[in-house]
Amino acid sequence: MSTQTALSVDLTLSLTYHHGFGALSPFLTALQQGSLVGSRCPACGDVRFPPRRVCLHDGDATEPHQLDSTGQVIRVTVGSVPIPLSEPAQDRIFAEIAVDGTNNRVLARLSGDPTLLKRGARVRLVPPSTTKPPHPIQALIFEPIEGTLT
Repeated sequence: MSTQTALSVDLTLSLTYHHGFGALSPFLTALQQGSLVGSRCPACGDVRFPPRRVCLHDGDATEPHQLDSTGQVIRVTVGSVPIPLSEPAQDRIFAEIAVDGTNNRVLARLSGDPTLLKRGARVRLVPPSTTKPPHPIQALIFEPIEGTLT
């Protein structure tokens, strides 16, 4: 047996992929335009954000449902997190938010001073940026509504 090391080389691979969003397209398009679209069950009236294709309670197909772009902070946390496809790790604020008119909560990024963003604070979706993020879900950022911080 030979004691030689096997030959190897370093290769760099690059891939461009066109990814369609299918049934999530209305939700993600609305998000990039600065509005929220959830889902509503026509049978029981359950409203969810982000949208669900099928009702969690009765299994019926849901329909798109326009929501106000506001909500209330339930919990807040700060952590050093990289955002996939874009920025390196840095401190970011995340919150569990009860979007007005929905029956569930969503985890989303918050902008602003983390010491002011307490439980009960009212928030709204950040207006769309002129620069599109690498992925549409990265537009899901809320900001405090002035005069409502607790």
